[in-house]
Amino acid sequence: MKYCQRRVSFIAMIPILVLMSAPALADPINVIPYGTISPNVVDFEDVLGVFFPGTLYDEILTSGQCTFAERFVGQNLTYNGDLDVLSGTPANPLTLQVGAAGENLSVGHDLDTNELIPSGRLGFGNANGYGEGSFAVIFPGAVSAFGLRLVYGAGNTTYLHCFRNDGSVIALMTVTGVGLFGFSREGDVKDISGVSVYTNDDGGLGYDDLVFGEYVDVAVAGSTWGQVKNLYR
Repeated sequence: MKYCQRRVSFIAMIPILVLMSAPALADPINVIPYGTISPNVVDFEDVLGVFFPGTLYDEILTSGQCTFAERFVGQNLTYNGDLDVLSGTPANPLTLQVGAAGENLSVGHDLDTNELIPSGRLGFGNANGYGEGSFAVIFPGAVSAFGLRLVYGAGNTTYLHCFRNDGSVIALMTVTGVGLFGFSREGDVKDISGVSVYTNDDGGLGYDDLVFGEYVDVAVAGSTWGQVKNLYR
């Protein structure tokens, strides 16, 4: 990311399009207004963040009720130029995987608030790799709705892959632009245990204000009410 340019592009860009796709056998996730999702928010203000190049976290990062790392165990990390690309199916159970030293996550404070800034292959401290990495998040339980804020960037495509606790794919989604994005499972099924995110935006992206709804223990994720009751008999 070119550090000076990204501050200008954040002001200029707005969300312009949301495209969604899912495997043929997967249940869908719908786009919903970000502001309808509550009550949980991760704003990264509970961890140390500083102005560029940010504070490096070369380990699993805990903020709010969530945990973050570069990707999930079982996912493949490749590159599109200097940008991280994630593919493949996570292992069962869904588990975070830390990346190579200096290529993990940082927390910046460039808009007078903390943001999550993944470091790409150029590594921490390189302005051209600021925000070009990937990240994965595990929620404290299985949720049916989540949203996040994308900041900076040049308005290209960001990829979000949603998984159950066993690593199976729920949906593969793309969003274009920056701003606020919200998503909800069809039928309010609570089975989203984690999400991985990467971008092809060579301006780099920051991420903030991760919101998610009420959650359930993964033992009851995706269950019907009758199945839930049987677990407690």
